[in-house]
Amino acid sequence: MLNGINLELRPGSKTVIVGGNGSGKSTLLRIGAGVNRPTGGTVTLPKTIGYVPERLAARTKFTGTEYLSHMGRIKGLSAVEIDARSHELLLRLGLFPGPDEPIESLSKGNRQKLILTQAFLGPVGLLVLDEPFSGLDPVAHASLGELIDEAQSDGAAVLVSSHRPFLDEPGLRQLRVQEGQLVEVLHEDAPTAAGVRLIEVVLEPTETAADRLQVAAIAGVSNTSLDESEGQLVLITDSLQSDGVLTRAIVLGWSVRSVREVPPEAIPQ
Repeated sequence: MLNGINLELRPGSKTVIVGGNGSGKSTLLRIGAGVNRPTGGTVTLPKTIGYVPERLAARTKFTGTEYLSHMGRIKGLSAVEIDARSHELLLRLGLFPGPDEPIESLSKGNRQKLILTQAFLGPVGLLVLDEPFSGLDPVAHASLGELIDEAQSDGAAVLVSSHRPFLDEPGLRQLRVQEGQLVEVLHEDAPTAAGVRLIEVVLEPTETAADRLQVAAIAGVSNTSLDESEGQLVLITDSLQSDGVLTRAIVLGWSVRSVREVPPEAIPQ
């Protein structure tokens, strides 16, 4: 049960709510999105809100196109605006096999891409994203990060829930739901070294790939090697920094071939 919550979200800010299942973070986000009403106190919300719930029901009786058209009309967008923006977002997020498929036939990751798309269809004053990266492939993961940055640049406040703290970034505020209240996540609250796993990332260059030395210099990369026969670059990072490494590598024009956990003894010295 949430109790005594006091939270202000300023335009252009990003706030992460950290907590495990049952902690109350999804309840807090539903209140922030205007879906639920608090039993006490007051909530002041902007006129326009983009909301990504924890999941989209697989039995939703729409195709992706029908769902986005319906959600766009609710947001007051014209058919032309919905079509143009949906096409752009689905291309960036990589929906497969396409928006004309029944939602119930899509994988969890592709259903997630649809609910992300509806949240970004039009400009909003507040984005409320409940575990938005769940089930996304590396390309969609990177694209979502870019979309959040763009929304912040346009003045939207962003409220995100997560099971664990994010990597530090300028201006990011992180709060933990603890015994029904919000407490600041401090640096020492981050996962300890004992729980960190080593991750091997295998990359292949695209036609626009940056030099491999730029990739090797990505923050969080601890070891790199080049497979001359395959033209692949092998990076070693850890489970706390792998998301950031993958995102940056994709931005630099490298394609992700594989990601796997590796034991320390398997890493060349």
